[in-house]
Amino acid sequence: DAANRAASDDAATEKLRQAEAAATARLEELREAEAAARERAAALAAQRVADEEAESQRRAADLRAAEEAAQKRLEAIEKAEAEARSRIEEEGAKRAAELEAAAEARERQAAAREKAASEALAQREEVVEVAVSRAAAAPRQPAPKKRCDVEARAKA
Repeated sequence: DAANRAASDDAATEKLRQAEAAATARLEELREAEAAARERAAALAAQRVADEEAESQRRAADLRAAEEAAQKRLEAIEKAEAEARSRIEEEGAKRAAELEAAAEARERQAAAREKAASEALAQREEVVEVAVSRAAAAPRQPAPKKRCDVEARAKA
């Protein structure tokens, strides 16, 4: 009986040792799984940080590109504005020159009209002088008193 008990105790002890070894192996597996899970979590966190950094850099690059495009548009607008201002100034100068030329032409025309009028007046004055000198040289006739005298004078 004691031998049976001893064999039974030995068998139970062996079963306990096997159970303990299995539990230790299982604990080691769980520790390894936990370490692997921590490594995966750390890798995922690192990937998330890297992705966020890449997205941040992409957004920053997009903003820089948009800023550069806006600056180029602004420069193009300023250039177009300067060209428009220059064209307006050129057209204004051209228009001023045209107006000045037109004013000079009007002045020349007015001077020509004045000269022509002066010459015409001089000719009339000359004609009047000739007529006055002829009238002064002609014999004087008394002014007609009656109508019949006027008619007789007209016939003569």
